[in-house]
Amino acid sequence: MDRLIRVDAVDRYTIRMTLNQITPRFLTGPATSYIVPQHLLVGESLGDAPFNQNPFGTGPFRFESWIDSTSIAFSANPDYYEGRPYLARVIFWTGLNDAALFARLMREEIDVAPTLKPEDMELVRVDSTTFRFIYDDLDPFCYTLTYNNRHPLFSDRRI
Repeated sequence: MDRLIRVDAVDRYTIRMTLNQITPRFLTGPATSYIVPQHLLVGESLGDAPFNQNPFGTGPFRFESWIDSTSIAFSANPDYYEGRPYLARVIFWTGLNDAALFARLMREEIDVAPTLKPEDMELVRVDSTTFRFIYDDLDPFCYTLTYNNRHPLFSDRRI
């Protein structure tokens, strides 16, 4: 951030960042940082601010709840500038060990499992009617994007 010398609001949706020298890595660091509401953080320690437990933004989903070490839930933002998202709600389950993640996936309680052990991945491959999309990476982890095709949301093949 020592190369950033000024930030200007060009218009309601645009900012211009001025650097004191060309810095290609700026595009993957500070330039992609989040903009936070100054009026909620003035006089607060950023690490302890109430904002951290109840954040808000302008994205497609609004913060709904955060159950410590269990889940983070978001609901569709009807005011999103590109229109309301197709999904009404998204829940990220945190703190699940490998066995719990795999069990929830197989019981169709979750739709996406970001990592699976290789032996569990083989079982997923066998059940091609339940798991539509399976993505493997070449690193030691297996990544999947799975959909519950019995759910009305995903049952229309045109989508």
